[in-house]
Amino acid sequence: MQLGQELEIIGENISLQGDGIARPQGITCFVPGLLPGEKARVKITQVKKNYLRAQVIERKSAAPERVEPRCSSFGLCGGCQFQMLDYASQLALKRQAVVDALQRLAHLHDVDVQPVQGMDHPWRYRNRVQLHFQASQQGWRLGHYQAGSRQVVENDDCPLLPIPLTEVITELRGQLAKHDPECRWPLTHAVIKSVRTNARTGNEAAAGEKKADAGIELMLIIVVSKATADLRERWAAIADAMIERNPLLTSVVLNLNPHSNGEVLGRRYLNTWGKKRLVEHTAARLQLEVGAASFQQVNPTQADVLLQVIGAACALTGSETVIDAYCGVGAISLYLAQRAKAVVGIEEVAPAVDDARRNALINACTNATFHVAAVEEMLPNYIKEGKACDVLVLDPPRRGCDPRVIDAIAEAEIQRIVYVSCDPASMARDVGRLVVAGYRVGSVQPVDMFPQTGHVETVVLMSRVEK
Repeated sequence: MQLGQELEIIGENISLQGDGIARPQGITCFVPGLLPGEKARVKITQVKKNYLRAQVIERKSAAPERVEPRCSSFGLCGGCQFQMLDYASQLALKRQAVVDALQRLAHLHDVDVQPVQGMDHPWRYRNRVQLHFQASQQGWRLGHYQAGSRQVVENDDCPLLPIPLTEVITELRGQLAKHDPECRWPLTHAVIKSVRTNARTGNEAAAGEKKADAGIELMLIIVVSKATADLRERWAAIADAMIERNPLLTSVVLNLNPHSNGEVLGRRYLNTWGKKRLVEHTAARLQLEVGAASFQQVNPTQADVLLQVIGAACALTGSETVIDAYCGVGAISLYLAQRAKAVVGIEEVAPAVDDARRNALINACTNATFHVAAVEEMLPNYIKEGKACDVLVLDPPRRGCDPRVIDAIAEAEIQRIVYVSCDPASMARDVGRLVVAGYRVGSVQPVDMFPQTGHVETVVLMSRVEK
């Protein structure tokens, strides 16, 4: 088959990246947006040794699961993958991805994976958005990158963003058109964060569909690549105007990041107008400080659900010592501390541990301690010293656990492990290693943290096999 060739195909499957999978003449062909069972005429756009990529020219038939995307930029913007797929089918796809990973990578074929815990209203849920600036002849463009490129796609109303966040984006575009129409400023990114100012649950708490809802506060972070002499003065006028015109916007931060290292925020903050830190109120009666660099779960409604699932898996009675490995800013630790004798949090990112310690003070939590250390270094030493660990919570980064962590767990013979993962593949690899080390899988509960995208969170309960 050749580049540019046209052919008719039938979709057989779909990946978590939103690519339909067909096999014309036995060759795997990836087609963005093609659903299983759909017949389409496509044009080959890429030819590789073991696969093809193609684009739909004409859809001959539509799957019953296909729906009209809400976003006019869907398919162009790289932010979503599944707006064309009805929500029940999205959840089924994500559950199957977890099942497939456990079978393929952990060789576990009899594990009961529960239905994915989804949302009643899977829109307007994001409490954080990261956008790119791009200069153009018409002025600054502000939006997400186009899928597979560095071209910025603007969107006047992303259906995943609560309306107050969209209003801040619109206002920011207007201010830049007024103050820097020739795109002379060294702008790289804009980040908008929101926090709940009360402990309500559900999408209403994020001011999703209700413009007048004042149940949130917003922070705007502007990232620049260099600090010019008049930058603070120029941004002071914009910050004051935006805070005045947007009552929910209570913080504007100017951040300097001169490096192109993949990190959005730099270590230096040039100025802050309004509040330096906001406070998130969760349904679990926790208060969590949020600064410019603080980690936030992007979906507060489902973050509450995730904590409940983790808590149920831990099954604490009040007498246990819990280790929360990769504890971040301490949300899981503080939630479990309400039900445990003691919680020990381990995290190698020092600013995150600072946040965790502040959060412990805010919540008057005296039975949780936090340590700056790599889990693969501290956990083996902790175990060798004979310190108690009744329940171990593992919430590693996307790449999964260091092998030394698995070895330390096997040596300690910890009775109960609750593994929290944002990546089915790394989760399955680590679960397989733990099974070899003497553990069995008790339950697997996926949670949909990111509707309309291919991401899925999974909570796996494992227990030590009695010898």
